[in-house]
Amino acid sequence: DAAGRREIDTPAGRVTAAAVSAATGSAAPTAGAVVVSIRPEQMQVVKPTAAGAPAVPARNRFTGRVLETTFLGEASEHVLDVAGQRVRVIAAPPLFDVPPELVVEFDPEDVVVLKD
Repeated sequence: DAAGRREIDTPAGRVTAAAVSAATGSAAPTAGAVVVSIRPEQMQVVKPTAAGAPAVPARNRFTGRVLETTFLGEASEHVLDVAGQRVRVIAAPPLFDVPPELVVEFDPEDVVVLKD
């Protein structure tokens, strides 16, 4: 689109990716089957608030059921079930009181899109 973004339907939900990946510097494919990758440390856990945390329009957002948590000292790793897909998230500082579900956000520039 005009903003340099690509909309990609994935099994975990729709993802917005930048036309050029910040991680690789390469252009996202515009046709055919693709693989979408987001580094676990690029996802940020959305802290719940009394009124709920509204989505930031420019960011991607997933909600997932926590399957497992591993404490790594200065961070914690969480494996989420997002629409049947396993998604890894690194939270720094670590989450000690982990709810049954987590909401995570990530920037379109952090999405790496590769030809399948």
